[in-house]
Amino acid sequence: MPISTAGMNAVPKPLIGRATALQNTFRNVSGSIGTAILSTLMQTHTDTAFNTYLQNLSNHVLQGISSYGMSPSVYGVTNPKQALHLLLALKQLAFQAGAQYALKISIIIIVLAFVAALAIGKKQERFGLDGAQAAKSTK
Repeated sequence: MPISTAGMNAVPKPLIGRATALQNTFRNVSGSIGTAILSTLMQTHTDTAFNTYLQNLSNHVLQGISSYGMSPSVYGVTNPKQALHLLLALKQLAFQAGAQYALKISIIIIVLAFVAALAIGKKQERFGLDGAQAAKSTK
């Protein structure tokens, strides 16, 4: 049984409207905060990856850039247009690294939440409680 249902079952009928509004507000605010945190992590990792790519133009990075249709020399870029393409390709690779990092963090959070939800469900099943009884027993 979802935790929100268990919580709502514990609310007295006259307060259901307020409890629903509070729950929806909390869900929206926490979703916004989570989005802000993940986007900040993604941007920070993107910037770090871009700076690392610029400092370490290794064969590995150059191989990644060649997948964008470029073949830069290990000795440097010979014309400004190629330099711009190199920077754009590095920025794209850094963005991909940042997005992958944010997705890994969100997957970890989802797995932890799933495990916590399973633990809550098992606790209620073990005691044979429904949502209202479970909420009363935790007080």
